[in-house]
Amino acid sequence: MRTAFLLREVEGYSTGEAAKKLGVTENTLKARLWRARHQLAERLGRRLRRIKDDVTGRNGDGAGMIGEEACSYC
Repeated sequence: MRTAFLLREVEGYSTGEAAKKLGVTENTLKARLWRARHQLAERLGRRLRRIKDDVTGRNGDGAGMIGEEACSYC
């Protein structure tokens, strides 16, 4: 997932180019990209909630959490 994400989003490869470089179909690459983006969104969301709780002094009870949804990709 990481390599697919890096090739597509950081290096700027097209979907077809990245799939060819990884030796997978475009549909497989698209699935890997979705999973990588989903995982990144979840991890960033958790980190932001922890940072907000630290700054506001909350005890992690969930009140006023950033982003009520799991992530924008769900």
